[in-house]
Amino acid sequence: MAFTSKTFIIPTTTITLLFLYYTMAMYCDVISSLLYSCENFMVYGPPEMAVSSQCCGGLLHLANISGESILARRVICSCIVSLIDDYGPNATTIASLPRLCGVYLGFPLDPNIDCNTIF
Repeated sequence: MAFTSKTFIIPTTTITLLFLYYTMAMYCDVISSLLYSCENFMVYGPPEMAVSSQCCGGLLHLANISGESILARRVICSCIVSLIDDYGPNATTIASLPRLCGVYLGFPLDPNIDCNTIF
């Protein structure tokens, strides 16, 4: 049996896609843990809840990571958009977090954002 370049393309592509899927899931777990202290604010929002210093610290850490590369910003964006979907009704509350913490992530927290357009 002769091996051609096509013989290796499909398995390599499949492996790459699986790697990206699991890598993304791993990063989203890390991002979720960094934003865990924001959960009460995301659920109840103002005026019942204030943003905690731990929440702002998690956002600051994400801002530092997002400054590393376009890929980092896109991954963080995708994970946060997924979180926004989970907390649905309070999407505007979640979107206000960076402003309230004085942190810039490199993209707006908007449930309708296409994370692939972030540079």
